[in-house]
Amino acid sequence: MNSTKFENFLPQEFSLPKPLIRCILENASSYLLKKLNKTCKYLFIKRNITIIDKLFIFDDVVTYGYKECISGYNVKIHLSNLNLFKDNLWITDKLTAYYSAPNLSSIVNKIVKCDIKILNVFENDVTFNEFKILTASGNIQQIALFSQIQYSDGTNLAFDDLLLMVPKASNIE
Repeated sequence: MNSTKFENFLPQEFSLPKPLIRCILENASSYLLKKLNKTCKYLFIKRNITIIDKLFIFDDVVTYGYKECISGYNVKIHLSNLNLFKDNLWITDKLTAYYSAPNLSSIVNKIVKCDIKILNVFENDVTFNEFKILTASGNIQQIALFSQIQYSDGTNLAFDDLLLMVPKASNIE
């Protein structure tokens, strides 16, 4: 039985005007949005973004023995269960993809905002468009790629071009 029923919720009445509340929700940092979600379920319904600080994706082939778990805003999930996420993820700190699927599109398509500081990709080719989405914030400080970054025509991204996309990176593997 599902204990959460959103069809009977009552809109929250705030002392601030609704346009101001909307502006706060649209411009809130992940830290503030997590705090606001804890105070009022109505705000989560209005913004409807799932915030994940650390996301670890694995499969049976590469990482035998890992178990799925959710600890606060940290998630370890099997590749086959990514369909449980809606297309509204905001990843704020770290993304580790440790699986043998052809590319990262299964998770990148679900990301609406990506502010990661650490990117680890193992056993998995990355397309240039996926890499561009993951590094768009310009906040990456550590990156470990044990795969190729490929353009749509199949050529590989040059290391110099990679460095231009991650200007704050101090640790590159």
